[in-house]
Amino acid sequence: MTDRAAEPSYSCACFYTDNIFIEEYQLHVRFTDAPQFTRDYERALQSRGCHGTEKFARVLETVKKEVHRRMRLAEESMHRKVEISLYYKPLHPEVYVLQESFLTEEFLEAVHFCESHNATLEGLLNHLHSIPGKRIYCFPLFLPQFCTDFVAELENFEKSQLDKGRPNTMNNYGVLLNELGLDESFITPLREKYLRPIASIIYPDWGGGYLDSHKAFVVQYSEDKDLDLSCHYDNSEVTLNVSLGKAFTDGNLYFSDMREFCTDFVAELENFEKSQLDKGRPNTMNNYGVLLNELGLDESFITPLREKYLRPITSIIYPDWGGGYLDSHKAFVVQYSEDKDLDLSCHYDNSEVTLNVSLGKAFTDGNLYFSDMREVPSNERRYTEVEHTIGRGILHRGQQVHGALPITSGERWNLIIWMRASSIRNKQCPMCHKEPQLVETMGEGDGFTVIRKEDRGEAVNVCTLI
Repeated sequence: MTDRAAEPSYSCACFYTDNIFIEEYQLHVRFTDAPQFTRDYERALQSRGCHGTEKFARVLETVKKEVHRRMRLAEESMHRKVEISLYYKPLHPEVYVLQESFLTEEFLEAVHFCESHNATLEGLLNHLHSIPGKRIYCFPLFLPQFCTDFVAELENFEKSQLDKGRPNTMNNYGVLLNELGLDESFITPLREKYLRPIASIIYPDWGGGYLDSHKAFVVQYSEDKDLDLSCHYDNSEVTLNVSLGKAFTDGNLYFSDMREFCTDFVAELENFEKSQLDKGRPNTMNNYGVLLNELGLDESFITPLREKYLRPITSIIYPDWGGGYLDSHKAFVVQYSEDKDLDLSCHYDNSEVTLNVSLGKAFTDGNLYFSDMREVPSNERRYTEVEHTIGRGILHRGQQVHGALPITSGERWNLIIWMRASSIRNKQCPMCHKEPQLVETMGEGDGFTVIRKEDRGEAVNVCTLI
């Protein structure tokens, strides 16, 4: 339901292709056509027990049906809403219109505080229970009698022979409240008059003061229906979850961290790894990983990261290594796990400055270690161990000797960016420590550029070194 009733409604095209949940194998998938689905998910499904062409064909048919359902969703929902309004007789018609008598005094006090001129988050927290470190807030919302009557109304509707839409692909039992006629008279005023004042203070950075539409539904759990709900995130800026009853034991909610870049990026890399496309590997030392230029991430991601964000920092901390003139890079991701690469031997990089970011996933041990610059004899080097945690970036000079200790469990993905300054390497190759003998090559090369006539006294018709 939206406040913009006179305007067209829109969905992102991804609604019809992405985030399709296969309950039997507890897997979210993307579907555009059968070849893409087979290429991207056949192995993943096999690893979860989907063996044989017959089982896979059944899964594929289920996914196709879900895509078809989504395409017809709005039309069918409108039809059901009309049928329900004509033929369903409510048991408790009073619950269809929101009344303040349904709401707890504690909740109303929180709303009134938010509407006052001196409302602050600190003051609001006196009215809410906050989950430390999660920005999750709890409060009593509905009085017990309303919950009892509302659940009785939903059960009465479930007994009817009318068609019913289900909330989503993860919940098999529940009611879409817009089809039952509760949007305009109940959910919209609840959002606008009571929830938005609170959300504007606790979630200003998530549009809390501008919540202008919603999707509202009830889900049902019992021993003979859905028992639990797999880990997921919602298609919303802010979600309200109210327990209506009835009597039950256990079934607590659990919350993790926000769906963040590192999680999404690793998921994207894993999705690419599942494809049957040829893949280049990062280097001769890492057997598992992805070259990000081949994945199309150079121009739109790595280059702006280097130019706009990293170079201002490196210009100050590494001015003698071309930190202010980093003009090219090689970017890749490496993967470590118990059945793949465990560690990385001592080495130095083909870069002036290197960025190393731990993307995840869960792992133990595997710290990095750093020594002196490469020209220091190996028997004189002293090593320092550095813990590498998820999301943390480490900048170091490319010629600094370093390595990675073995991980002892789990899986780790690292983003590596070798950043190069042609003004430095044009004078001396960082790998052979000699004046570069350049050979023209296709592609990106290794960051060397044509040496200008005024720098050398003659023109050299070369481009890059592979």
